[in-house]
Amino acid sequence: MNIEVALFSGLTLGALYCLMAMGLTLVNSTIKFFNFTHGAILMTGAYFTWYLLEEMGLNYFASFIVTLLLTFILGVVVQRVIVQPLVNKEASGLMLILGTFVIGNLLENSFLLIFGGRLKRLPTPLEGHFSIGAATITYHSLLILVTTSVVMGGMAYFLLRTRMGMAMRCVAQNEQAAKLMGIPVKTVYRYVLGISSLLAGVAGIFLGSIYFMTPSMGGGPLSKAFTVCVLGGLNSILGTVIGAFLVGILESTLTLFFPMYYVTPALFLLMMFILLVRPEGIFA
Repeated sequence: MNIEVALFSGLTLGALYCLMAMGLTLVNSTIKFFNFTHGAILMTGAYFTWYLLEEMGLNYFASFIVTLLLTFILGVVVQRVIVQPLVNKEASGLMLILGTFVIGNLLENSFLLIFGGRLKRLPTPLEGHFSIGAATITYHSLLILVTTSVVMGGMAYFLLRTRMGMAMRCVAQNEQAAKLMGIPVKTVYRYVLGISSLLAGVAGIFLGSIYFMTPSMGGGPLSKAFTVCVLGGLNSILGTVIGAFLVGILESTLTLFFPMYYVTPALFLLMMFILLVRPEGIFA
């Protein structure tokens, strides 16, 4: 692998990490807890799409849209069933983390019972490749970059220009003041969990077409997303985006010089260093 290939691979990885981490940052900045169902919902998005493609016979575009709708609904269900009852009881952030951890494990084991443990893989929506200099770029990687750019643009517009997006920002800054201004905080929470789950579903679809799918496939992406959030700033959407691409490029570049099994420990060492030097993240 040369440097051009490593850089483009890093951009592709960064796009995936951005999709994974953006939902975590959205939940953490608004509801103030780390959502442990995120990895399981990512896995759910991949399996939903596989079932719609292979068993229901839908085309890729229809499967993609249906999966986004289903993951959004799943996020709303998590909010109604576990998050909101705990918030109503003024539970601590640790209790919210434990509650979502239980739901995540329940989802993983349910899918293991339904689909079994055999490896599955989503077909690639776009075949073929083209070359830029010494780098060979697949159309699938380009699709990931384009989709991530559209999602980031859509999120920016939603948060800055829509009433619900501005309500989310108000709740993130001061929940009590938002309540006094008449903002429906419970509705905001539903949208936050729904959109976060939708973003996880998009990431799961792309990951399922690159790597093999298992019911436990969300654990690795969840840890990478957490690293990205810590690096960029747990409450910063922009920091998450920048941090995701930095981590992706760093991970891809390190594989030029070191074996792959050194890369993940190196990223965690970087995260520990950031926590010691700047606990709020580089771009907080």
